[in-house]
Amino acid sequence: MSTSRNIELGVLDGSKSRSEPRPAATRGSSGRSTLNDEPSRSDFVLGTNTSDLPPVDTGFGAWSFVASAFALDTLIWGFGLTYGVFQEYFIRNKTFGNASEAALGAVGTTSLAIEYASLMFLILIPLMMWTCLCICCASLVCASFVTQVWQLILVQGVCFGIGAGGLYAPIIVYLSEWFSARKGLATAIIFGGMGAGGALYPLVINYLLAKLGFRWTLRIWAVFMFAASAASLFFIKPRLPVTRPSGARNIGLLSLIKNQHWSFTYNPLFICMASTTFIQALAYFPVSLYMSVYTTSLGLPSVDGTIVLAVFNLATAVGQILFGYFCDLVPYHYIIIASGAGASLSAYLLWGFAHNLGVIFAFVVVFGTLSGGFSSVWPAASADIIGPDHQATVPSVIGVLGIPKGIAAVVGPIIAAALHHPHESAIRTAYSGYGFRDVTLFVGSMMLVTAAGGVSSNFLSQYSSKLHSKPQLAAIRNSSRLNTPVDEISRSDFLLSTNASELPPVDTGLGAWSFVASAFALDTLVWGFGLTYGVFQEYFIRNKTFGNASEAALGAVGTVSVAMEYASAMFVILAAQQWRHRIPLIMWTCLGICCISLVCASLVTQVWQLILAQGVCFGIGAGGLYAPIVVYLSEWFSVRKGLATAIIFGGTGVGGSLYPLAVNYLLENLGFRWTLRIWAAFTLVVSAVSLLFIKPRLPVSRPSGSRNIGLLSLVKNQRWSFIYSPLCICIASTTFIQALAYFPVSLYMSVYTTSLGLPPTNGTIVLAVFNLATVVGQILFGYFCDRAPYSYVIITSGVGASLSAYLLWGFAHNLGIIFAFVIAFGTLSGGFSSIWPAASAEIVGPDHQATVPSVFGDLGIAKGIAAVIGPIIAAALHSPHESADRTAYSGYGFRDVTLFVGSMMLVTAAGGVSSKVLSRR
Repeated sequence: MSTSRNIELGVLDGSKSRSEPRPAATRGSSGRSTLNDEPSRSDFVLGTNTSDLPPVDTGFGAWSFVASAFALDTLIWGFGLTYGVFQEYFIRNKTFGNASEAALGAVGTTSLAIEYASLMFLILIPLMMWTCLCICCASLVCASFVTQVWQLILVQGVCFGIGAGGLYAPIIVYLSEWFSARKGLATAIIFGGMGAGGALYPLVINYLLAKLGFRWTLRIWAVFMFAASAASLFFIKPRLPVTRPSGARNIGLLSLIKNQHWSFTYNPLFICMASTTFIQALAYFPVSLYMSVYTTSLGLPSVDGTIVLAVFNLATAVGQILFGYFCDLVPYHYIIIASGAGASLSAYLLWGFAHNLGVIFAFVVVFGTLSGGFSSVWPAASADIIGPDHQATVPSVIGVLGIPKGIAAVVGPIIAAALHHPHESAIRTAYSGYGFRDVTLFVGSMMLVTAAGGVSSNFLSQYSSKLHSKPQLAAIRNSSRLNTPVDEISRSDFLLSTNASELPPVDTGLGAWSFVASAFALDTLVWGFGLTYGVFQEYFIRNKTFGNASEAALGAVGTVSVAMEYASAMFVILAAQQWRHRIPLIMWTCLGICCISLVCASLVTQVWQLILAQGVCFGIGAGGLYAPIVVYLSEWFSVRKGLATAIIFGGTGVGGSLYPLAVNYLLENLGFRWTLRIWAAFTLVVSAVSLLFIKPRLPVSRPSGSRNIGLLSLVKNQRWSFIYSPLCICIASTTFIQALAYFPVSLYMSVYTTSLGLPPTNGTIVLAVFNLATVVGQILFGYFCDRAPYSYVIITSGVGASLSAYLLWGFAHNLGIIFAFVIAFGTLSGGFSSIWPAASAEIVGPDHQATVPSVFGDLGIAKGIAAVIGPIIAAALHSPHESADRTAYSGYGFRDVTLFVGSMMLVTAAGGVSSKVLSRR
């Protein structure tokens, strides 16, 4: 431990490089084989001067990586989640004649499944990312020319999924190279791309489909994706130099797979977890696919369906944080049980009686939060499955668990399509109705089975634990290597014989900031575009693009794409850890896959072809394109890591605000085929430019040596006493109160706008502007928290947001004042989570900075709970029967909501004052 620490400090001080490698004994006492990523740094850095590397946590390289990763995140994952818009468009417009809903939905689900799967096999990162981008864009362009559903499945489903999955994965590999102290902020910015894309792209896709048709929508989206991804890929690059493996260490992928520890697949606990994952996904993906269709079945405009889908996607992000946090505190079995039971009740009691938009929003928020984060239990479950002696196999277990989820992403929507009765869409019954009663009961039942799977896993875990001796567990827990943060270990090994003066600067410089900009661009492209598929689906259904193709089949395009993005990202990460020098090739290959998939999707004529191209292929490319951003982030940024992360994750908000509008315009004016082709070209151009700047700050080489650190042991060795700190309780309470005010505004602004008699399109634009304002807020909050006490930022935020609610929203009787309010309130409240890095560092103290991520999780729980409670309170305060009544102050049934929001923001400011007092003690 001391050796590792001294080496790291020496490098940071610019000490001389060492010309000789350390003796083998100093590389770790345990002699275990290490994770693939760690040895590469140690081998590579021997004889390397650290001054040649870009800085960590700062500089152009780090921040351009963040920006590019953000852009890819929106394009890859966001676009996959927007397939519901395509599906609705195909069904409504009979685009593919009498193609079934299942066939049309298979386009999205296939893409999603392939994106999951492709992550494991992509290893030539640089070339592969560009290749995957080309595949994605080409798939979209090809999809715009198809005339049958099977062609659409092939190009937009399979091809696009392959390209998208491979395009995204390297981001995860590179993130840890670029960021250390600000890794949390950088990660938040990048991953925010998914939510932004999911919120905005459906609007753009819907607009394009309505104006241009699905063919031009796909073409335009292909151009957009190419441009955005290409620009991002220039900045998606490793911080550490990469060298080609030599000698016996150059292992083939097939050999690597054969040498893995696969005996866990016979473990009853693994079989139980895989089955539970499959059952849970059978219920989750139909909801993701059909909520926009259900909303329009109530006679509501298609824009409302798009917004509902966006809110659902945001709720799943909250669920991921909550699940991950609680899995660190309690056995994962309890999380599964609570998730299954809660999601089941929300389906039975909320969806079953969702006869108005308010109840629909309540359902998607509750169900999305309780079910969307299920995959966060995988790390804990995987560690339990393989036991203490094989912790290095955890990634393999997680990868295999992704397989049943990818399969369910295809099967679930097919089952839902069979249970859905579109001919009853106008029939409202006392319970459920609109042709969705059987789907509602199926979803609720599957979630109950999921809860039962949690109970079974608890019993099987107790049985499995008897197979592992307590002395072995104690030896692992007491290993001195487990007391060293993983990032520190890898950095200490890497920095042997390295002169810091030869490395690019950390937190500043062209390298760091170009990384941020490029990661931001990729985040918008990867996550944002996938979340716009609801626009495509609405266009397909409305225009019957694929004939009588079922809604489930059309929706499968988006769900398959998302599933494939997740799957492919994981496999790319695993491969990138073994072959870090090939990360750029993987990212380029994945970019090519994404673009080609979109082009192919523009040529399809049947839904199954769309699933294959835009679903499977694009998902694979997008997943592989984005991953390296997370790996590189910690290399480029340290002091300014919070700002870097905020900027990158802000790409999700930007993409989610802009892409749905753009896609909707292209679809309506050019059709889905040209929309996909244009988007493929856009993705290629933007991503290609970004990839030029997505690179590591530290040199990279083939891994060697051995050190095996178990994830479960690291979690158990965490310091959790901070939760009793008065300052932690104060910040958590303030976060909760602030979120109580923020989420009702986010959900109700479009409703408020239409209450003034304005068209629904204006409500969509207002929501888009609000989301963009929150991106600005994230960046501003992160910036000022690096320069001023965070308590001052909280006070300013609370007071300013309260005044904007009282003085602007209270008198917002026209569109101009509404825009003024959403800009002011969004900017002053949307970036609140950016104060978490500074607050968390003060909560844990200078001696326990490694515990900061745990504090983040605690604060995320508070915000997640408020995300559910806040809208419920607002729904109770809202008086829809007064929607036509204008009063001197407020009105339209929102007076009580306005006063509630303003009051909660005042309490937030008071929390800032309290945190200032407590921080002095």
